[in-house]
Amino acid sequence: MIPDLTVLTALPFETRVARRLGLTADPNVPFPAFTGRVAGAAIALVETGFRAKRLAKLRGSPLLRPRRGLVSFGLAGGLDPAVSAATVVVPRAVAGTGGERWEADAALVRIFEAAGARRIPLLLASESILPDPAAKEAAFHAAGASAVDMESGVIAAAARVAGVPFAVLRGISDPAGARLPPAVLGAKGALACIRSVPGLVQLAWRAVRARHALCVILRAAIAEIARSD
Repeated sequence: MIPDLTVLTALPFETRVARRLGLTADPNVPFPAFTGRVAGAAIALVETGFRAKRLAKLRGSPLLRPRRGLVSFGLAGGLDPAVSAATVVVPRAVAGTGGERWEADAALVRIFEAAGARRIPLLLASESILPDPAAKEAAFHAAGASAVDMESGVIAAAARVAGVPFAVLRGISDPAGARLPPAVLGAKGALACIRSVPGLVQLAWRAVRARHALCVILRAAIAEIARSD
């Protein structure tokens, strides 16, 4: 199947959206992948892992040649203090830390914005986690980006090589003023776990809200894509 849209996720938490969309597992892909029709459009959803490391294993697959484009989908960190938790953003472009820049497909950006996403000028593709407000503030002023993730740059580069459009649809689970819990950053031991509990609860709640908003907007956007075809 050549999809109309291929949605690429990093984490199992994000991939669970496939069930809500009514997609079924694709046995031809050696990691979590789902396909099916949503509102009449052919949709694929593939979990490409942290920093989209599995993406290279799909080289040559029709899943990476969707008619309308690849979508980097999931959670993100906020850099702009004006972008609150659970806001779904659609950037006009993605910037890499080495000066790279990838323009998102204007048609997809318009569709996601019409479906309820907040358009932002730029998303930063980071190579490392930004753990606290100070790191996010520094990135905000240095890059001028409103949000950050670790997959969209890889996906944008793959889309350019494949010659297909791409866009980003991300929900803010870690806003600019939030500090990631020590356990998320790799701290070990009983004390680190205890100190992490309040932050983990808050992070989980924000992530659930962001995922719900993402699913609503993605479904609405897919319906519009189906109508326009």
